[in-house]
Amino acid sequence: MQPGQEPTPLALEKLQERIGYTFKDTELLKQCLTHPSWALQVQDQYFQNQRLEFLGDAALSMVLSEMLYRQFPDLQEGPLSRRRSALVKGEILSELAAEIELDGCLYLGHGEIKNFKRGETSRMEDALEALIGGVFLDSGIRACRKVIAQIYGDLNWRLEEALKDHNAKGRIQEWVQQHGNLEHIAYTITHIDGPEHEREFTVELSIADTLMGTGKGNSRKKAEHCAAREACDRIDAGENPFEASANEGA
Repeated sequence: MQPGQEPTPLALEKLQERIGYTFKDTELLKQCLTHPSWALQVQDQYFQNQRLEFLGDAALSMVLSEMLYRQFPDLQEGPLSRRRSALVKGEILSELAAEIELDGCLYLGHGEIKNFKRGETSRMEDALEALIGGVFLDSGIRACRKVIAQIYGDLNWRLEEALKDHNAKGRIQEWVQQHGNLEHIAYTITHIDGPEHEREFTVELSIADTLMGTGKGNSRKKAEHCAAREACDRIDAGENPFEASANEGA
């Protein structure tokens, strides 16, 4: 059986342009982008990106810690840790991966292509961390800093967006308490896909019996967070489920 998706040389070239870094070791770049499903189908279990993901996770945490330490000289450990946590959440990493169009540059087995098409994001997060780990191995921490700065862009803006999304469920609770009571919030699992070890949950968030958000994730918690983010966006845009409910009852 042949693997399912192989990026073109042009796609890999464009990816390196987007992150502002050209790999000296092209095989290392390929390994960063190789999902275990591809490695399984070509029968080379060692040539895949899980170990690089482990390394990239540590490098990303260290670089962001340094960036935040320098950018916020008056903040103590707690606030700095919360900011770092917001910047490395899975939702943020998957958004960053989408911005650099990482999904079209991955080596995927047939089974994983369907997961990517239906919006599974954890593989994108893993691949981004693996890419950062690869840069670290290829050229060291200085190059890693530059790539991370390139990917995140304006850190103040990114942090503002990340913190806004960091506790979407909490924002929903605060808003509902101001307009009604917490009994008006209902998270409902509407669908569960995939095998037991790779579940994908679909959750709907209703406020005052009005559907305000739908979210998907590989855990109920992640799906609820995504639904709450969508509800926050709709409320920020001026929608009020309590008014909609009152109009329906009139």
